[in-house]
Amino acid sequence: MGVIESGGAEGHVNGVIPGNRQVSPLRRRMIQDMDLAGLCLRTQESYITSVAALQAKTGVTPDRLSEAAVYKYILWLREESGLARGTFLTHYHGLKFFYYRCLANDWALFTRKRIRLPVKARLPIPLTREECQRLLAAIDKPVYRMCCLTMYSLGLRLDEGIHLKPENIVARQMIVRIVGKRNRERAIPLPQSLLLSLRAFWRTHKNPVWIFPGAQGNGPITRHSMYAAFKGARLRVGFSDQIKTHSLRHSFATHLLESGVDLRTVQILLGHTCISTTQIYSHLTQAMRLDLQQRLDGMFGHASTGGSAHGR
Repeated sequence: MGVIESGGAEGHVNGVIPGNRQVSPLRRRMIQDMDLAGLCLRTQESYITSVAALQAKTGVTPDRLSEAAVYKYILWLREESGLARGTFLTHYHGLKFFYYRCLANDWALFTRKRIRLPVKARLPIPLTREECQRLLAAIDKPVYRMCCLTMYSLGLRLDEGIHLKPENIVARQMIVRIVGKRNRERAIPLPQSLLLSLRAFWRTHKNPVWIFPGAQGNGPITRHSMYAAFKGARLRVGFSDQIKTHSLRHSFATHLLESGVDLRTVQILLGHTCISTTQIYSHLTQAMRLDLQQRLDGMFGHASTGGSAHGR
């Protein structure tokens, strides 16, 4: 059937990709199945990358691999590749979609076996409010600075931010409607200050389709250009390279919890399906850590003093 080439799914209309390279029949079939399943473009890119990585590792066209070979590869991903849990899951679900949904292989690996996640789990790295302000102020171009401010103020993923449209802003209800992963829609409260800033910024270009248009105006700013602008600002303020654009979303969630917003509400605002995904942020808030420390001191502080006196 041909190979699944590496690279994103963007530009796959009519079976071609950037550079006018033909898409293989196998990749085209996977793209069509993902379109039919309603997967967003970013998920499609990730899933194609997962299958391409399998082919790169094994040197064999994916549709020619046996279940045992794919099983061995997944074990390698989990035990030796050093992937974090979230990245591992993306690879696993990409392979599952390809073999189970596209090729209709009823393998126990994807239907009946339980897959243990890697032990390695990376905690999100949030910024303080002051650090967020410094970082945003260091972004030179208004379009990128405004987009990052919006992502931080609403807890948006990068793709959700750069693809924001005027129709997503419902000013009379003071909400922003976002269609996120798996085509799930959520409504996020819109701060008055952000609404005013967005209106003022939109008047500088008045693009009828995009709030954050690219240089040509026929599409939004690109992920690549956003990464470059964000990296430049990060270098100027001297932050670690572990701080990514997604850190703005982490900071949004952490600051809400620090302000007393309950976990279930944060889950809804972030668009998480499972509360367990949101619970990781409860480990990050300084307010919660300080509160716990005070509680522990109150509960056990006398014990150490008493123990010391008893020892004498």
